Amino acid sequence: MRLISFVSGASNDVRLGALTADGCAIDLAATHEARSGNPNLVLSSMIDLIEAGAEGLELAAATIEAADERHILAPANFDYRAPLQRPIQLRDFANYEGHVLRSMETSMRTRAKREPDPEEALKRFQESGQYTIAPVWYQQPIYFKGNRMSVIGHRQDVIWPSYARQMDYELELACVIG
Repeated sequence: MRLISFVSGASNDVRLGALTADGCAIDLAATHEARSGNPNLVLSSMIDLIEAGAEGLELAAATIEAADERHILAPANFDYRAPLQRPIQLRDFANYEGHVLRSMETSMRTRAKREPDPEEALKRFQESGQYTIAPVWYQQPIYFKGNRMSVIGHRQDVIWPSYARQMDYELELACVIG
């Protein structure tokens, strides 16, 4: 079962869906309501489905089995959204050593460029030790709390703050526990 969040048509309402083998989306809430005559809030969002636990997954699986062409959308008729629109928590772990080292190097070089003598500043920063990975990084997971309100999905605009002179963006991999 490959679950997704998506939008379709002129509506920006994010729907819970399942992806078919050929890349189509099954609208789970619409399928369930058409089949039973009643809406089911468990199928209204990915978070609601996760919170429903095993029973929610069973309901989703049964709904997928019951889907017919009325509630299956071709790939051209929907856009993916972030699976979790508003995560309850967002923690971003610094878990790739190479990435951490490159980030520190970029930060050091960017900061040095602002100094009157960039080459001297870069040398000073390198010798300071503040741009090396602290030993604790190798002993325990290190994370920061991300902005859970800034999650976006496929083909959505990244909002550039008016005060920003430079943007730093990354693709993130999520591990959802629940």
